[in-house]
Amino acid sequence: MPETSGTRRRHNKTTEVLHPNSSSSVFQNEDIIELILSFFDPEAFWGDGIWDIDISTRKALFFACLTARSFVAPASGLLWRMMTSLIPIFSILPTFEKAPFGDVYTINGAVLPIHIDRLKLYTCKIQYLFLESFQDSYSSHFIMRMMAEKDLTLFPALKTLYIPNLPPSFHRGTDNLLAPLFLIHGLSLTNLILGGINTTTEVFTESLLSTLAPKATAVQELILSGRLSFEILRCIPKFSRLQVLNATFIPASDVPSSFFRDCTNLPDLTHLLINLSHSAIVDVANVSVGDSTLYFPSLQDLQLTGDPVETSKILRMLNPTRSLTTVKLAQCTNILQHTPASMGLATQGMFSDTALALQASIERIATIAPALQVFDVNMGTGRSILLGENTLRPLIRCNNLVFFGMTGVSLPITDRHIEEFCLGNNWRNLRTLSLPSSIEGNSPSFCSLLTLAESCPALKNLTLPLDTITHPPEVLNSLRQRIVHRSSKIERLSIHKVTTNRFNSETDTLEMTIAVARFIEHCFPHLKPGWLVHNLSTRADTEWWHDVDTLIAAFAQLKTKHYFRRFQQELST
Repeated sequence: MPETSGTRRRHNKTTEVLHPNSSSSVFQNEDIIELILSFFDPEAFWGDGIWDIDISTRKALFFACLTARSFVAPASGLLWRMMTSLIPIFSILPTFEKAPFGDVYTINGAVLPIHIDRLKLYTCKIQYLFLESFQDSYSSHFIMRMMAEKDLTLFPALKTLYIPNLPPSFHRGTDNLLAPLFLIHGLSLTNLILGGINTTTEVFTESLLSTLAPKATAVQELILSGRLSFEILRCIPKFSRLQVLNATFIPASDVPSSFFRDCTNLPDLTHLLINLSHSAIVDVANVSVGDSTLYFPSLQDLQLTGDPVETSKILRMLNPTRSLTTVKLAQCTNILQHTPASMGLATQGMFSDTALALQASIERIATIAPALQVFDVNMGTGRSILLGENTLRPLIRCNNLVFFGMTGVSLPITDRHIEEFCLGNNWRNLRTLSLPSSIEGNSPSFCSLLTLAESCPALKNLTLPLDTITHPPEVLNSLRQRIVHRSSKIERLSIHKVTTNRFNSETDTLEMTIAVARFIEHCFPHLKPGWLVHNLSTRADTEWWHDVDTLIAAFAQLKTKHYFRRFQQELST
């Protein structure tokens, strides 16, 4: 068949596809390519959902980078997203190769300006670098050769450098696993995460931080975990624009008070997270008792994890600031693992120091955070910390409190305490209240439910222990009949029944089940089903609350039908 102009055009297009150095006709609409690949933005998969790229897809993207310039930025961001090595990047240099001796990469030959330009092309727009592990070594000659390039800035647009686990071993010869990171100038770096710091990598970490600090002036978030030596801690305040600081100390760490004092020189610091592992100690030898010398003018969120005895030392050093609105205290997991789970309230004396420290911490928080909005205390499970009945009294003056939750402790609290908390609309802004388990004889009753519903108009989520023995069915029915106006906005109500086995015959009757269901349905019209059962409830209590929940739904349905019929009758008349 004779060759026509049409077949000639088709032949030319096929030839373009096969020719590796020319742009395929498929990529002629380059203006929409970057838009298409933007749907695969690596940031969208930040966290648990890291996108796993198929090998064939990876090769196709790599070929796209070679054939269409507009593919470089979005495709390279995917190609290097889960790098386990920097070798693919440096392999762009034709003279980069493995040395004939040992497992070391080096440079063998001249590095031309065109090679540097190509290296820049493939790294100039990479913003997220997640180095999973380091297994390759680089000769000092190669590192020095790259550092000698005046115009080379590796990853000039890099925003996040994430190394969750530094290698457990570290070579100290002519080869180096981590030295290429010193080629990162860090001018655009905003997030720096280094984990797994140990005795062999702490010197490298200190050197890297010291090198980056003068250049990485835009760093806003710094996350460090592992063996944080005094030298590493001294580097942190050098990141002058730091907003978020998250430091996790390994067991048996000695945390100097000077570290916190140096952090006060960070004027933009808004979030401070300190995690103290088992047996980590806060050294306050140079701090006088009652000497509150630390002032963070912009601090908004303070999260302390560790032994309450140690975290309370940090709180004692803080000066009050009205910007502090969120405080979270937690007991770290590895501390709980060192506590016998079989120990109950009978052995509470062993934890008296913990209880006293936690009570002192709550009192201190009420002082240093007058504008407190969120306060969460989580002491975990597997141990019993019995607090005093006046533990929460300092929180009465926190009028802006929106969320308060406490778990992992036992708190003697009665109707009188609940009334005191709500007196004068102190907790009028409260939206979520989660009280811990209580003890027999010192627990709230159904009256506390009504007090909270009336005094906390914004309250939507409520969890509390409840002593049902104080209100038998006839008393509960009488209390319900006296309530006319139902204005409670509570949607989620979780109740932990505080009774002993000797009361079960009185509280688990069908009459009591009906009375409780009618009371809750009448007083809380916006309640959502399925939330009554508390996670601390016994199996018998769980079944009982399920029955109550079922009856509440049935009563609500009957009441709706009744109102509908009466409405129809009024319309007909």
